[in-house]
Amino acid sequence: MILIVSEKNDQSTYEVMQWLKKNHVPHFRVNGEDLVNVKHLDLNKEIVLDVQGNEIDLKKVKVLWYRRGSFNFRKPVAEDYKEIVDAESKVLNNYLFKYLDTQKYCINNFLYAFVNKLYVLELAQDAGLDIPRTLITGDKQYALNFLKNETEVITKIMGSQFLIRNPGTVKMAYTEQVNDRDINEFDDSFFPSLLQTKISKRYEIRAFYFNDRFYSMAILSQGNKRTETDYRKYDSELPNRGIPYQLPDEVENRLKTVFAKLNLNSGSADLILDQNHNYIFLEINPIGQFGMVSKPCNYHLEKILANHLITHEAGYDVTLN
Repeated sequence: MILIVSEKNDQSTYEVMQWLKKNHVPHFRVNGEDLVNVKHLDLNKEIVLDVQGNEIDLKKVKVLWYRRGSFNFRKPVAEDYKEIVDAESKVLNNYLFKYLDTQKYCINNFLYAFVNKLYVLELAQDAGLDIPRTLITGDKQYALNFLKNETEVITKIMGSQFLIRNPGTVKMAYTEQVNDRDINEFDDSFFPSLLQTKISKRYEIRAFYFNDRFYSMAILSQGNKRTETDYRKYDSELPNRGIPYQLPDEVENRLKTVFAKLNLNSGSADLILDQNHNYIFLEINPIGQFGMVSKPCNYHLEKILANHLITHEAGYDVTLN
């Protein structure tokens, strides 16, 4: 059986599952929104979970596809006990995903899903990839000095969560250009923030990595003022073109080194090709959307991923039509 851990509204998960259903492959999907209980966990013997009334025996799982989310053990409790219940849930999740990581074939895992951008930049540099000059500072004078030494500077979040949710509204934390006027409005001391040299782009590249291969797309974002700093500021009236792209072998091999160091066998890497034709590494997203690469480039990644899952579940090579 194939176990899929995802979230309720993830479209890519749904599209991969359509191939599994079409080929009558046993699979079970657990969403982060689903309430999960431990029916029976006898260490090293039996692990049975109850997922909203459905029993799943982890011993019968052959393949894990970790897409996003985790097992949700959070039952309603008094506020005084919420912190300890959350801590206990974390212990259970770590144990169960460690078991799956060591005993089953896994495409990614909850254990490795949250990467530190700063650490990843260091790994990329160690692997021989170029990165933007980067400064973390919460000091006004250091920030101003950085701006004096760089032609243009951007700021972006250090974490992976770029949605800011408030009652009735959802905002996105985009990459934004900053100047000395912005910094001068800050207090002398402020929350540590990431500043980077702004790279003059020819285009951006999103490279989806799976099964030791890259499926890359060039994003032609520079012809639109709205998207030239951050292509995620989608312009529905003038959308960016995305075209298939082949990274040089040298760049791909260096990226593979970074993925291996992070224990990831799937995920997306973001790069820039600058005006001098240099490849500049930006970051890795282990759980980013791959439909945005699959469909414009006709890579059919959903089918490729399903084929891979089915092959490992069956124990022999399978080719989907």
